[in-house]
Amino acid sequence: MLLRTLKGAGVVALGTAAGQSIVLFATPFLARVYSPSEFGALAMITTVSNIATSVACLRYDVGIPSSKAKDVHSLFALSALLAAVVAVVSMLVLIIWGQITLGRVPSPLNIPPVVGCCVLFAGVQQAVIGRALHGRAYPGLAILRLVQGSSYSVLATIPAIGLVWAHALSFLAAILSGLRIRSPNIDAVNGVRLRQVAYENRQFPMQSLPGAVLDVVGYSVCIWLITAAYGAPEAGQYAQVQRLVGAPLMLVSISIGQVMLRQTADLLGEPRDMRKFIHRVLMLLTALAMVVLMGIGLQGEPALRWILGPQWRVDAAFVLPIALAVFVRACVSPLSSVLITLRRFDLALLWQATYFVSACSAMAFAAFHLSFSHFVFFYAAHECLFYGAYVTLISRAIR
Repeated sequence: MLLRTLKGAGVVALGTAAGQSIVLFATPFLARVYSPSEFGALAMITTVSNIATSVACLRYDVGIPSSKAKDVHSLFALSALLAAVVAVVSMLVLIIWGQITLGRVPSPLNIPPVVGCCVLFAGVQQAVIGRALHGRAYPGLAILRLVQGSSYSVLATIPAIGLVWAHALSFLAAILSGLRIRSPNIDAVNGVRLRQVAYENRQFPMQSLPGAVLDVVGYSVCIWLITAAYGAPEAGQYAQVQRLVGAPLMLVSISIGQVMLRQTADLLGEPRDMRKFIHRVLMLLTALAMVVLMGIGLQGEPALRWILGPQWRVDAAFVLPIALAVFVRACVSPLSSVLITLRRFDLALLWQATYFVSACSAMAFAAFHLSFSHFVFFYAAHECLFYGAYVTLISRAIR
């Protein structure tokens, strides 16, 4: 089972790595064309796409990989429709917010169309990914990841488009490549069928959605707090380093997590095998994280300075805490697929709610009372504590 997971994840990771490699090759140019403030705006729109990825489809997308073949297309259509509705609602909220605050809305949230496009495209992409995972179309999923990374890199090099629109439009390019993935044994989709499949899978929006909102918003709070407490340039510094140092392990983590949505469904009813499988995945990711972290400690500063240029902060005291926080999340997040397979949304919600409360209280207190250098150390300790507790919860759920 582990070899099968690694094989599928390897195919997906290959496409993701190729796409991210193109982004990496473009970074030295982009880091010299755009300012840290503009990368701060990119970090803000990235939180929008992260939230949309998790909640734009109201979590029906995560039910696609383990659904019956006859329900795949209906769930896909329902997920895409909900993403469109959420996108429209998001734009209306931002327009009203701008009217109430007389235009004092942080960039790029003051541009409702870019937010709406980002929400719609990111949500539909998740539905496409779910359909690909159901059919084990890992090569198609790899192409989707490749297209997203490469399209962002190309679009971002055009100053008239900019970083923010390049990020939003990269999801559209990925969708167009992913729509070629077909599903077998699909029924005709109509209003009655959509209502039926929505009711039959109602546990996803009712039980999984609240926790997903808390999880992704809690994770996004860090960027929001840095922007509010230290300014957009510091948010850009943080996000740029996080993206570069976390890319190698995060692409592996994301690929394994997506494949595990399908593989853990095959182990349902075999708790001992599932526990061994989860343990091996965790050990593999932890070992990889330690190797990458050591490499960053030894050669990270000169490498990042060569990539980014002189206007970026790349000292070890700044980079290593950020890398540790990213790696802890990368090692544990794929394991949460087990809770979806087991339908243990209660345990997921317990952890997500606790993390959210801590992010909005303890992390907020630290942001407005510590220097930025000290805050990144606090953030790393915070992530280690909470994701260590998450592993414990997941282990108990399997037993």
